[in-house]
Parts: sequence; C-alpha cells; structure tokens
Amino acid sequence: MRYCLPDTYNVDTAYAAPDLLSALKADRIDPVDLQSLKITKIDPKKNELVEIFDILTENRLINAILHLDLSYNALVEIPDGLFKACGQLEKLALQGNCLTHISDNLLADLPNLRYLNLSNNHIKHLPNTAFLELKNLISLDLSRNQIEKISGPVFEPLSSLVTLNLAHNHIRCLSQDVFYHLVQLQSLQLNNNALSSKNAFEESIFWDLYSLQWLNLSENQIESMPEKLLRGMPYLKRIDLENNALSCLPYNFFYGLCYLEHITLTGNKLERLHPDQFFGLQKLISLHMGTNKIEHIPASLFLHQTSLKLINFSKNRLSTFPLTSVEHIASLKTINISDNPMDKKESAEIEACASKLPMRISV
Repeated sequence: MRYCLPDTYNVDTAYAAPDLLSALKADRIDPVDLQSLKITKIDPKKNELVEIFDILTENRLINAILHLDLSYNALVEIPDGLFKACGQLEKLALQGNCLTHISDNLLADLPNLRYLNLSNNHIKHLPNTAFLELKNLISLDLSRNQIEKISGPVFEPLSSLVTLNLAHNHIRCLSQDVFYHLVQLQSLQLNNNALSSKNAFEESIFWDLYSLQWLNLSENQIESMPEKLLRGMPYLKRIDLENNALSCLPYNFFYGLCYLEHITLTGNKLERLHPDQFFGLQKLISLHMGTNKIEHIPASLFLHQTSLKLINFSKNRLSTFPLTSVEHIASLKTINISDNPMDKKESAEIEACASKLPMRISV
C-alpha cells in the first residue's frame, strides 16, 4: 500500500524523521507527494538527516521535491552535498536551527532555488561564494543570526533578489559594494543591528538599489545621515529610521523621492526641521515624528504635501502647532500633537480651530 495525499498535492507533507524513514523503506510514498516535504524531529546524533537523503537519492524521489522544510530541528551543521540531487528545489526552510556557518558549497546544487530562509540560527559569517549559484533566488531571510560584518561580493550573484532580510543581527559595518547588482531588490531590512554613523556605511552604499521600495534602518545607533544616501532609489515608498540617535537631517535628504509614502523618524533626538525638509514629497501619506526634541514647526513645512493622511508630532517640545500649514491638505485625517508642553490657552485655541476642520486632532 502506497502513501498518497487525500485531496491535494499543494499542502505540506509533514513527517517525523522515524516515520519518514519507515515510509521510505517500505516504499509507501508516491513521488508527487514529495513536492512539498516537511521533516520534523530529526536527531542529529543518529545521523538521521544524512540517512533520509541517502534513501531519497537511492529511490530517485528527491528530484520531485520543490519545497523542503527542515526548520526547528536543532541542526548544528549540514554536510556539503546533501542537496546534490535536489536540482528542482524552489523553496528551502532552514530557520530555527543551530547553524553557525554556511559552507561555500552547501547551496551550489540548487540553481532553481527561489526562497531561502536561514533565520533564527547562530550564523556569524557569510563566505563570499555562499550564494554563487542562486541566480533565481528572490527571497533571502538571514534575520536573527549573529552576523557582525558583511563585506565583499557575497550578494552579487543574486541578480533576481526581491527581498533581503538582515534584521536582528549584530551588523556594525557594511562594505560599499555589498549591495552592488541587486537591481531587482524591493525590500531591505537592516533594523535591529549595531549600525552607527562612524564607519558603518558609505554615502553611495544603496545607489545600485534602483528598484527598492522599502528601506528599514530602525533600531540602530545612527547619529547622522549622509546627504545623498537615498539618491539611487527613485521608487522608494517607505523608509523607517525610528529609534536611532539622529539629531538632525540634511535639508535635502529626501530630495527626488517623488514616490515616497511613509516616513518614520520616531524615537530620535531631532531638534529642528528645515522648511524644505519634505519638499517634493507629494505622495507622502504618513509622517511619524513622535518622541523627538522638536520645538518649532516651520509654517511652510507641509507646503508641497497633497496626500497626507496622518501627522504625528507627539512627545516633542512644541509650544504650538501652525494649523494654517495643513489647511490645504484635503486628505488629512489625523494630527497627533499630544504630550507637548503647550499651555492650556494654546491647546484650547488649537482645539477650537480644529473643530472647523475635517480632521481629528489629539492635543
């Protein structure tokens, strides 16, 4: 009696390692059922992982696998050549293990791989040739590891990459050429690292990221921003910079970002904004500036905004807010200026003016 899925071949086939070994040895698995395979409860001490793939290879079933999930198995190391017969594999999940490194040849036999998840491991170093053959990869998740530095052309072969997640590592330094050739990249997550302004990255580090739409640099230690850092990303829609140590921004920092929709600068040390800080950002929808040290808002700050829906300047040092500066924004729904040192008279005047406007204001 052969094992077959009851209704569909598009759901995961999940096996505990002993069950899979038993099913393989008894020849109870149809190759089509292995298109999506999740292997659980592997005991590395018993060498079960190697044994499973030896049997799969011998039975010529491994070529049928498109999705392979080896996540959360406490794997410390994966031997080179393990995926040699997995030429059709498109999705590989290795998250939640105890891997400390990726060998040069571990992924060399996976030319069709499109999704790779290595998050929640203990990886400290990425060899330059780790992803050399993964020209079709579109998603790479390396978040929640222990990477401190990324240098050289480690990502250079990934010309099809769309999302790259490097969040929650210990990254202190990025070489200038680390993102070269990632012209298809749309999402770059660098939040929750140890990046600072000193020697962390060069002004031109992101200039090759022509297609980028989301850049997340929040939860780092960045004190200042290079003036032209964002120049190479004309289609950027979202930038997250909250919880850094920024005390100021170049007045033309957002220059040329005509598609930018969301800016988050909450939790910094910003003291002032230039009157032209947001010049040209006509598609801006939300602006989060809470928990800073801003004392004054220039009357012309929002002159070029026509799409804003939310403005947040809560927990700053504002003594007033120029409502006349936003009267022309018909789309504006919410203004939050709570927890600022405004006196009762000023707050009452703002609330009185706000009652005549089609928006909600928190004072």
